[in-house]
Amino acid sequence: MQGKAQEKSLKKRASLVQEYKTVFSTYAGRRVLYDLMNKHHMLTPSIYEPNMNITFVHEGERNVVLGILKIINENPQKLAKRIEEANQGEYDYV
Repeated sequence: MQGKAQEKSLKKRASLVQEYKTVFSTYAGRRVLYDLMNKHHMLTPSIYEPNMNITFVHEGERNVVLGILKIINENPQKLAKRIEEANQGEYDYV
């Protein structure tokens, strides 16, 4: 019985992963992802020495974005480089 429940759970997970990939592969999804990376400390330091509680909040925000990147199998460094280039006007986020 547990085998069927586990199989159902794996199918749901696979379906959700595909949905993430579908959403973030669109132009709008890429723009949203880049915006999340810009706003949630993927491209800037997350450490705020005067108040470590703020650092913890920044790291939590950053971990959410890292989780999305892991699900859609994106390389954070390559994506950060593309965002940096886009911010310099070399292309429009995609």
